[in-house]
Formats: sequence, C-alpha cells, structure tokens
Amino acid sequence: MNYIIHILVEAGIIIAGSFIFSSHIKIKGIFSAIIAAVVIGLLNASLGTFMEFIFGPINFITFGLASLLINAFMLKVADWILPGLKIEGFLYAIILALLLSAGNYFFL
Repeated sequence: MNYIIHILVEAGIIIAGSFIFSSHIKIKGIFSAIIAAVVIGLLNASLGTFMEFIFGPINFITFGLASLLINAFMLKVADWILPGLKIEGFLYAIILALLLSAGNYFFL
C-alpha cells in the first residue's frame, strides 16, 4: 500500500513539474505519469543503486549532490525509454529531480 502511495505522489509531482515547466517537460496524461513513476522507481532500484555504489566517494565529497545528478540521469533514461515523457535538456531533468526529492521529503 505504501508503494502505491509513493507512486501516486511521484506521478503528481511529475504532472506538477510538467505544468510549471510546460515548454520543457511534457507528459501525455495521468496514466503516462503513473507509468513514468513506476519506471523511474525501477530504474532507481536497479541502475541507480549500482551508480550510487560506484559514485559513493564522489557523493560523499559533494555532500550528496552527486545523488541529484544520478537521479537526473535516471529521469533522462526514463525519457529515452517512455514515449509519453519528454524532458528537454539535462538542466530540466535536474530541476525535476530536485522537485521529486523535495516532494518525497515533504509528502512521504
């Protein structure tokens, strides 16, 4: 049940980010946002864990800012995989990763 709430909160944050930055972040609908949240969760659980392990010392030195870049990279991979999600540029992937991190902090 907790996982479903987490997915719905992340989908809502993705939709909110697409409304705020409507010219650079595009999502086709609510169902695409839910699928994007699931794919981002799976990517973070698999590839993200591996990257956190590899870049652990850099993450320690930068006080966790490398995690933000890894999450932005996961968003760009999800953008590449999913046809319903479009993030133009790495800067907007970083901004959306920051929104997702802040939303997870405040809502979960």
